[in-house]
Amino acid sequence: MCNTRACKSLLKVVTALWVTLTFSSTILAAGADPELDAVRAKIEGVYALEEWQTEEGVFRPPQVEGRFSMLNGTIIVILHNRMKESPQTTYASYGTYVLTSKEFSYHYPEPSAFTITPASITVSHKLPWEGMRTFTVIPEGDNLRLRSQTGQREWFFTPVSETYSEVNGNTFLKRVWRRILVE
Repeated sequence: MCNTRACKSLLKVVTALWVTLTFSSTILAAGADPELDAVRAKIEGVYALEEWQTEEGVFRPPQVEGRFSMLNGTIIVILHNRMKESPQTTYASYGTYVLTSKEFSYHYPEPSAFTITPASITVSHKLPWEGMRTFTVIPEGDNLRLRSQTGQREWFFTPVSETYSEVNGNTFLKRVWRRILVE
């Protein structure tokens, strides 16, 4: 129950925010772009990590686990890397993305990386990169490809999966995700 003055004020703010967001999404939906809606339908959802490939091999749960979500301009990722006995890492971050029918950009302004060893756990909140990463939207029938301008990074979405791959010099990674929820 909300009896304090601060609690009542917070409740008013949350209510006003909810009304504003509901109203804004209704207005946005009314002026929707069919081409953008088709792109959004192909990428938005919640995904479970099925496979993580590196130059060291192919790893599957329980060695690696994760969830990934893109919904309504918000992007969230949680990754557990237990490929080695030590160190192990857990990465959790959320951010925002901007989507048009031609371009996709995203960033993670609030990362948390945990490095776990038998002796300690360290935490870092260092940004994984500065600014937004930008990709070109490439429709391919029922599928959709997002390719970085440098060609080093790519997302590939099918109706049931998403694959992220990155090549940077001698470093290679590929993560295969299974779609578990579509919004």
